[in-house]
Amino acid sequence: MKRTQFITYSTDALAKEEKAITTLARTEGLEAHARAVESRFRKQDK
Repeated sequence: MKRTQFITYSTDALAKEEKAITTLARTEGLEAHARAVESRFRKQDK
Protein backbone atom coordinates (compact mmCIF):
# COMPACT_ATOMS: atom_id res chain seq x y z
CA MET A 1 0.00 0.00 0.00
CA LYS A 2 1.34 3.42 -0.96
CA ARG A 3 1.25 6.14 1.67
CA THR A 4 0.21 9.63 0.69
CA GLN A 5 1.04 12.75 2.66
CA PHE A 6 -0.52 16.16 2.34
CA ILE A 7 1.21 19.37 3.35
CA THR A 8 -0.80 22.51 3.99
CA TYR A 9 0.69 26.00 3.68
CA SER A 10 -0.89 29.34 4.39
CA THR A 11 -0.63 31.85 1.55
CA ASP A 12 2.05 33.78 3.43
CA ALA A 13 4.09 30.67 4.18
CA LEU A 14 3.90 29.50 0.58
CA ALA A 15 4.97 32.93 -0.67
CA LYS A 16 8.03 32.84 1.59
CA GLU A 17 9.05 29.40 0.28
CA GLU A 18 8.03 29.84 -3.38
CA LYS A 19 11.59 30.18 -4.72
CA ALA A 20 12.88 27.16 -2.78
CA ILE A 21 9.89 25.01 -3.75
CA THR A 22 10.07 25.85 -7.45
CA THR A 23 13.85 25.35 -7.52
CA LEU A 24 13.59 21.95 -5.86
CA ALA A 25 10.69 20.89 -8.07
CA ARG A 26 12.59 21.79 -11.25
CA THR A 27 15.76 20.10 -9.99
CA GLU A 28 13.73 16.93 -9.46
CA GLY A 29 12.16 17.22 -12.94
CA LEU A 30 8.74 18.18 -11.56
CA GLU A 31 8.00 21.17 -13.80
CA ALA A 32 4.23 20.92 -13.31
CA HIS A 33 4.66 21.18 -9.54
CA ALA A 34 6.80 24.31 -9.94
CA ARG A 35 4.23 25.86 -12.26
CA ALA A 36 1.41 25.03 -9.86
CA VAL A 37 3.07 27.05 -7.10
CA GLU A 38 3.87 29.93 -9.46
CA SER A 39 0.34 30.02 -10.84
CA ARG A 40 -1.12 30.59 -7.38
CA PHE A 41 0.70 33.91 -7.17
CA ARG A 42 0.06 35.01 -10.75
CA LYS A 43 -3.69 34.75 -10.07
CA GLN A 44 -3.36 36.95 -6.96
CA ASP A 45 -1.36 39.62 -8.82
CA LYS A 46 -4.22 40.31 -11.25
